[in-house]
Amino acid sequence: MFFVEPPPSQYDLHFRVAGVPVRVHPMFWLVTVLMGLGRDGDPVEVLMWVVAVFACILVHELGHVLAFQYYGMSAHVVLHGFGGLAIPSAGRWGGAGRTRETWLADTVISLAGPCAGFLFAGVIFLGLALGGRSPEIAVDPDRLIYMLWQPFPARNVNVLLWYMQFINIFWGIVNLLPVFPLDGGQVCRAVLGRFDPHHGLQQSLMISIVTAAGMAALCLLRFHANFAAIFFGYMAYQNYTLLQQISGGGFGGGRW
Repeated sequence: MFFVEPPPSQYDLHFRVAGVPVRVHPMFWLVTVLMGLGRDGDPVEVLMWVVAVFACILVHELGHVLAFQYYGMSAHVVLHGFGGLAIPSAGRWGGAGRTRETWLADTVISLAGPCAGFLFAGVIFLGLALGGRSPEIAVDPDRLIYMLWQPFPARNVNVLLWYMQFINIFWGIVNLLPVFPLDGGQVCRAVLGRFDPHHGLQQSLMISIVTAAGMAALCLLRFHANFAAIFFGYMAYQNYTLLQQISGGGFGGGRW
């Protein structure tokens, strides 16, 4: 679902960023708009939400691309209904020539995306500070995290900045959770596979199931975030199904 490139469509948007091919599937726009409508439905704010999601996810995926290039692989970016993919020419996680030594490269490539988002947030913070609006991060029990700065006269500018900081920081942190196929789940899988080649994949999937199920319950019961609850619930189910497949119907006996 998440790491399979969607087939091309006649409505795809194609462009390049610093020579990197980017394809935007129409489902990306649809899902992003639906998420924006779920906030308060104001057309201008929905548009700003779409712009913020597009920019932040693109930066995230370009971070992965830079890491791929560091390891000598070209890659392209696809934005789709559930986020984005950075796809190397040889397939994201290697092929028949894969060895255990690739665990470090897998880890670096996985972390490069969230780190690019955090860096993007830092650039925004720096720009605000240089403009005389010193930002700070505040924590709220209900909204989890939000950014404060001396507001601009135009409310829409403040809303757009808040969206971009929310996506870069909060989504980046969520993406580091050890839930496959999020980046944190990829890191968990790579590290456990390095130290336990025979059972590392199973162990990472078990961690993914527990973490995703816990997040689904937290989102539903504590924050009443139905979309996020469904998202994590489906990932828990997806990981459970994968675990059953590689374990022959049980929780033991599978191999990396």
